[in-house]
Amino acid sequence: MKGILEQYKSKIMPLGKSVDEPTGHKIASTLISFRMDLYDRTIEQADNAINRLEKKGNEFGVIKKSLQIVREEAKKLVGSKSSVKSQYTWEGETASEEYEYKDDTSRIELTFEEDEIKYLPIQLPEKDIEVRETYNRDNALILLYVVASISSPYDESALDEYMKKYSLLKTEHYLKK
Repeated sequence: MKGILEQYKSKIMPLGKSVDEPTGHKIASTLISFRMDLYDRTIEQADNAINRLEKKGNEFGVIKKSLQIVREEAKKLVGSKSSVKSQYTWEGETASEEYEYKDDTSRIELTFEEDEIKYLPIQLPEKDIEVRETYNRDNALILLYVVASISSPYDESALDEYMKKYSLLKTEHYLKK
């Protein structure tokens, strides 16, 4: 199974290398926050990464869509966990009071477009997709894990700790179908 992730990493290496390291770090922070059930932090980091990508152009559509999918999942889950805002960021700087997540009840259902499917780690025929939302979330998380590990070498060990096993298990689950 490990080989499948390595093959996927090779396949999207050009996309991953086109993401600058600070943006890759924001993507890594989004993933680690999500896996640690820090959903308000997930939303904040996803917003930061999306904003950085939007300033760089349209070639990052599938990455932005993946971040939006994870962000929407975090929005659904944010009320299920109590979260304490730290006075420091993960980078060790004083947290700004500028960002505060306001829960809105609007939910967006996101799905990957035809031209984005080629970048997905798990590509199933339509008839084999049981729950589209879960399938999209799993694809988004694995894609972001690989992109962040390529673009932010600083975060690679933390990503491996929090995301590698998850990515392998999810990939294995879908490939058994």
